[in-house]
Amino acid sequence: WSVAREGITLAQGTVGVLSSELLPPASPYKQRFRQGAVLAPRALLFITPAPASPLGAGAGRISVNSRRTTAEKIPWKFVDSLHGTVEKTFVKDVHLGETLLPYRLLKPLQAVLPTTSSEILTVAKIDDHAALSEWWSSAERTWTTNKSKADPSDLLDRINFHGQLAAQLPTARHRVVYSASGKTLAAARIDNPDVIIEHKLYWAAVSSLPEARFLTAILNSTMVLERVKPLQALGLFGPRDFDKNVFSVPIPVYDRTNANHQELVALAAEAEDAAAAVVLDPAQDFKKARIVIREALNISGVTSRIEEVVARIVPEPVVNS
Repeated sequence: WSVAREGITLAQGTVGVLSSELLPPASPYKQRFRQGAVLAPRALLFITPAPASPLGAGAGRISVNSRRTTAEKIPWKFVDSLHGTVEKTFVKDVHLGETLLPYRLLKPLQAVLPTTSSEILTVAKIDDHAALSEWWSSAERTWTTNKSKADPSDLLDRINFHGQLAAQLPTARHRVVYSASGKTLAAARIDNPDVIIEHKLYWAAVSSLPEARFLTAILNSTMVLERVKPLQALGLFGPRDFDKNVFSVPIPVYDRTNANHQELVALAAEAEDAAAAVVLDPAQDFKKARIVIREALNISGVTSRIEEVVARIVPEPVVNS
């Protein structure tokens, strides 16, 4: 104890009991958001374009290699990379936590996924596409060889865990995404219906561009962040997981006839323009890029104006005692 006590800090604190009976009603948006698809192991799915052979990749095909990173975990960091050609239609843009900034998206990553605009292909339908079939067979063999012995799933099951990929097909014209974890919450809108969303992001389809901007402004606000912190998992470096706790804050449904909602939509558009104008260092990781964007928004003054409007729209939640 004589040694340990030097590294221990004592302070007064409070303990609160949270339950569905004590919390205010959840936002209606809680039921509309869901987690993205579990696209893992990445070494078998995510790719980078590769130089084509002198004869070319073939009509409608692209040469690709597995995208490898230092973040891969055992056993996947030791599996061989995949190389080959795939029909271009099965190379999908994917947004992840690392491509999301406040009010802005970085360039999406790419993955080989056996999906059309409306469905996940069955094994029989995969076999109808020669290049995809060859790639997917190699990926499936590697998955089967290296997955946990207790895991009965094949790779098709894995990518559609809990139906999280199928739920995105067909995709919507306007979607809002926000980060599942981190010290601060980041949110942006997606207007590309061909993009797939990975599980480090939560997403929802919305009816219009104004509703998308309304939600991104609220989700990016400091006020909502502070109110959701008591509900987050507390890690070594502070609260980490937002998940759907953010909707314990009573965020109302967008109303185009509400003057405050309209003002917030206009401010969100201004924030998007300000975020898009920031020149980012390609060498920076996404965490640093998020900080740079937030600093630029603060300097522009749009952040403080958004906070004022959000405070008028979202009431202070009152916990019943």
